Amino acid sequence: MSQAPAGWHLQPDGRERYWDGTQWTAHFRPGPAPQAADGQPQADPAQQGYPQPGYQQPGYAGYQQGYPQQGYGQAYPQQGYAPGYQGAPSSGSSNTTKIVLIVIGVLILLVGGGCLAVVTLVGGAVNEAVETIEREDDQPGGPDNPLEITEGEAFEVSGFDYDPGWSVVGDFVDDADIEGLKLTNNRDTPDSAFVEIKLWSGNEVLATVDCYTDEVAVGTKVTVDCSSFDDLPASYDRITINDTF
Repeated sequence: MSQAPAGWHLQPDGRERYWDGTQWTAHFRPGPAPQAADGQPQADPAQQGYPQPGYQQPGYAGYQQGYPQQGYGQAYPQQGYAPGYQGAPSSGSSNTTKIVLIVIGVLILLVGGGCLAVVTLVGGAVNEAVETIEREDDQPGGPDNPLEITEGEAFEVSGFDYDPGWSVVGDFVDDADIEGLKLTNNRDTPDSAFVEIKLWSGNEVLATVDCYTDEVAVGTKVTVDCSSFDDLPASYDRITINDTF
C-alpha cells in the first residue's frame, strides 16, 4: 500500500489535519471555505479531490485512498461534542461541590468553636494571673504597699527573708547606699529580687536606693547589690522597702 505524501488533508469535521508521511500529527487548521457557484449545490469534500482517511470497524474493512487508514479510536483524538452542544451535565460534579461545601462549613464551625474555646481559656487564665498579681502587689512590701523596716533588723517580703546586720551608708561620692544586705529565697521557685529602699522625712522621699539580685535558687542566700543617684540625706525618720514590680 503506497503512502500519501506529507501535507494537510481534509477531515470529516471540515478541518484539515497534517499527515507527516508516516502518521497523523496533532496539528489541525481550518478547512478551505466552500466556494459553490450561485444556484449550484456545494460538492461533497470527497468529490473535490481531497484525500479522505480510511475507516475501519471490527469485522469490516474500510476503504483506502492511498495512505494508512485510520481506525476509530486510533489516530483521531476525541473531538468532543459539536459546536453548540455541551453534553449532559454530570451529577457527580454537583454532588462533589455539595460535599466540599459541607466539609468547609463543618471545618469553619469546628475552627470557630475551637477558637472560641481557646479565647475563653486564655481569657480565664489572664484574669486569674491579673488577680494574683494584684493580690501580691497589695502584700506588705509589694509595689502598692511599702513595708516599713528598721535599719539593721531582719524582715521578710513575699518569701525573700532578709538577714539582720545591714546598714544605710554613703558610697564613695556620698550617694545613699545599703551595705551588708543579704536575702534567702524561701519561695517555691527560683526568682530574682528587684526592690526599692526609700529614706523618708514625713511624707517626702529624700532618697531612693535600688537593690537587685540575679536569679536565686530556692533555699539559697545571696548578697543584694544596691546603688543610688540620690545624695545620702543628713537625717531621715523612716525607711521603707517595696518590690519595684
